[in-house]
Amino acid sequence: MKKFAFLLLLAPLFALADVVEFHIPAGTGSKPWNTPDKPVEVKVGQTLRIFNDDSVVHFLHTDGKPCPHGTNPFGPGDHYDCVISLPYDESDQSVYDHNYGPDAQFYIQAND
Repeated sequence: MKKFAFLLLLAPLFALADVVEFHIPAGTGSKPWNTPDKPVEVKVGQTLRIFNDDSVVHFLHTDGKPCPHGTNPFGPGDHYDCVISLPYDESDQSVYDHNYGPDAQFYIQAND
């Protein structure tokens, strides 16, 4: 019984691993959200929760991977959930801010 209770206490900690958080830094504007030497690392099945800590609206563009194209722009203080459905190599450079184009890259590495 004690082992079961202990496992119940740990369950929320493991569930949190299904959500990976990324914060678009304040002052990003039309620049890349992160750098190629520090891509966000996720696994297929996880949710990448992107928080907008910037002062402008952002909008996720993808070509269908690692998650579907963003469905709506998200303003300062808001977030967007990108459900990782396919592997993706950050060197593809097809994920960026839809509002600003490919110069506003978002580097993600998604593995099985």
